[in-house]
Amino acid sequence: MHTRLEPSSYRKAPQLAQLLREHIREGAFAAGQLLPPETELAKRYGVARMTLRKALGTLAEEGHLVKLPHRGILVPEEGGGVESDRSQRTERRVSMATVWAAAPDYGITKRLEGIRRYCEPRGVEFGNCLFATNEEALDALERIADYGVDGIMVYPYKDPRYVAVLARLIDRGFPIVSFRGLSGLPLSTVGSDDSVAVYRAVHFLIDRHRRPVYYIGEVQDADSSPERHAGYRGAMEDAGFGDLVESHTWRMDTSSVDPRYWPMDNKWLPGFQVAERLLAEAACPMSIFAVNDYTALGVYKAAERCGLTIGRDVCVVGADDLPLAEMLDPRLTTLHASTEQIGFEAARLLHRIIERKASPPISVRLAAEFVVRGSAGNC
Repeated sequence: MHTRLEPSSYRKAPQLAQLLREHIREGAFAAGQLLPPETELAKRYGVARMTLRKALGTLAEEGHLVKLPHRGILVPEEGGGVESDRSQRTERRVSMATVWAAAPDYGITKRLEGIRRYCEPRGVEFGNCLFATNEEALDALERIADYGVDGIMVYPYKDPRYVAVLARLIDRGFPIVSFRGLSGLPLSTVGSDDSVAVYRAVHFLIDRHRRPVYYIGEVQDADSSPERHAGYRGAMEDAGFGDLVESHTWRMDTSSVDPRYWPMDNKWLPGFQVAERLLAEAACPMSIFAVNDYTALGVYKAAERCGLTIGRDVCVVGADDLPLAEMLDPRLTTLHASTEQIGFEAARLLHRIIERKASPPISVRLAAEFVVRGSAGNC
């Protein structure tokens, strides 16, 4: 029986607990099923979430409800309790989700393909939570228990708010795998071997053109790819250009945290803005490593505006090997790591952590291939 529940005037936990007992006995909540999310219950009964949690805690202690870690709160079958909890754990499927704030793009699409390729044949439930704002994603991370999942994959930004909420989840022992590392957090991560790959690319440019390389990257305080700059620094130092690393590192005016630059039409703008200044101030010919292919596209557009030719006046290398790399003229030299495989490996690692077959933090790095095309120049 499903009794329609009206908002209640009960404001104290003991009174709310009594009301919930009555509704459980009446069958308002189906036996063997999870309760609705806390936010829904709090709204339904007209109480604060803290009051609701106290009432639910009381009922769990009495055996009227069963708390399932990372899953939710179960209404046990008649004669249930701990044994029904064990039965539920045995029968239910593992579930996981992605939580990120971004506009849909190639990288997200390929990661999701890899995740589903892992989950579907193994019977793992999967849901994608893609939000249009950081605030929505952060709220979802705060309320992840309401989603009833066993673990999550995240794509966090270098922002104190993400650090804080993820730190709380880690302290609770909630299974997390991230596609980016955050300094100071013991996060399990899956990604490409950026430092080694960028070292190789920058060394290639230095060796081919016998000159130092400029680096265009994100704002330092919000840099989501510090490994890429580490690879750049290593190659410059080994070539004897260590004293030029700082002067040849140019940072964009904005970071990937800013939602204005998430849509596809705007992703190249930060790279264009900094490249335009660089090309106006430094002498050509020059070599540039761009932190990603969107930034490299900005370099192409800035060179065109300045009347310069890519591959001759400006030699450029990007990273991520997006489809646009093959469409540019000349085609873009870039770094390629299978984004789909990164998604697959992230799901596999999270599954192992959920089942306690792996102890976080764990770092998985996939090798990246250096794909040489016309933008690197032949001179």
